[in-house]
Amino acid sequence: MISETAKSPWEYIIKIKFKYLGPMLREIDEFPNISQNMLRKQLKISSLIIYHGIRQLKIMRLIINGYGYSLTPLGKEWLDYYIKNGRISKEILKQACLNIDLFREAYNLKIKEEKEARDFFKRRMREIGFHLKDSDIGSAVRRYLEGIFDIKIPIGFRKGQSVKKKKFFNVKKKKFFDDEFVLGLFKEHFKLNSSEIYDIFEKLPKEKREKIFSNLLKNKE
Repeated sequence: MISETAKSPWEYIIKIKFKYLGPMLREIDEFPNISQNMLRKQLKISSLIIYHGIRQLKIMRLIINGYGYSLTPLGKEWLDYYIKNGRISKEILKQACLNIDLFREAYNLKIKEEKEARDFFKRRMREIGFHLKDSDIGSAVRRYLEGIFDIKIPIGFRKGQSVKKKKFFNVKKKKFFDDEFVLGLFKEHFKLNSSEIYDIFEKLPKEKREKIFSNLLKNKE
């Protein structure tokens, strides 16, 4: 059940593509005490994906915290299938997605259309005090439809556009600080406003920004 006093929207909504979860589970299963920074280095993916991916694995009930991380029975099923077949089991994926409170609510309401899901997620998140960007809501909608109904909606589709039309348009490339969590973490640590953060850090090489973000995450953990 969704708490009305949630501290973070990422306790109830997910955004990271499912393809990252199998490799993360494999590393966590082999190295239970692995840090997020080491995961990033091992898998060669961004700190932001690792941050959201870990939280995603938790609310999908694929891993739990203890002495380090450990795979749940469902997490072991996911990993076993992934190792044997090189892909995700649709049945296990659906079961894991229904562990997410917001997804289960939508599923019980028989929401299966992209626009309806988008409107529902946006309204429910606002009811518990979070105003997410359209891009984050859109990512959650894509994970919901793909994970539960095996419906894949490309990022280039307009809101409400039929998947069958396959008409694409140019999508604005997302910048590092477009993610509200990242921007908030930098603002909190450096005591700067959004404009100052953009002016100073957006010009840095990607690798340097990633390293700073990774260090801030380690301090926050």
